[in-house]
Amino acid sequence: YDEGNTAHMTLRSPSNIVMAAARDIHPPGYYLAVAGWSAVVGRSEFSLRALSAFAGIVLLGVLYRLGSDNVGTRVGVASAFIGAMHGALVYYSQEARMYMLAATLGGAIILISTRMALGVERLRSRTYCYSYIIVATAGLYTHYSFSFVLVGVNVAVLWQLMRVDSGYAR
Repeated sequence: YDEGNTAHMTLRSPSNIVMAAARDIHPPGYYLAVAGWSAVVGRSEFSLRALSAFAGIVLLGVLYRLGSDNVGTRVGVASAFIGAMHGALVYYSQEARMYMLAATLGGAIILISTRMALGVERLRSRTYCYSYIIVATAGLYTHYSFSFVLVGVNVAVLWQLMRVDSGYAR
């Protein structure tokens, strides 16, 4: 039923997708993305699921970068490997639903936030700030539970900034 709902939504115009999503339990972002995606690659079952598969592949790159930036290359490789073997991530990479895109955007917002928290000059960087705003907005338009990701990320960054200001961080 859920994937059928996704396929049905892509038959609508963007304005009709937004209006229909107002009566749905999910925001319109994913449906708009799939509609654009299917306009380019087609509307087959494979094509509709390919956006989630692509998001899953991008998530592996994000996991690698998170691990390698924060700990080292071996941890980055291990993170990407675990992500590639994780049952839920594999499953949602094959489903024409918004969950893999939301996970990828969640990983991206964590990556952007950790890079911003590494230094004040990065915190003030317009590129990082704009990236944060774009990814946060896309995440909120993809799945309502993304707000919990934003709360967690902002609390973690605030904690890191307080540690740096107090001299406890090294």
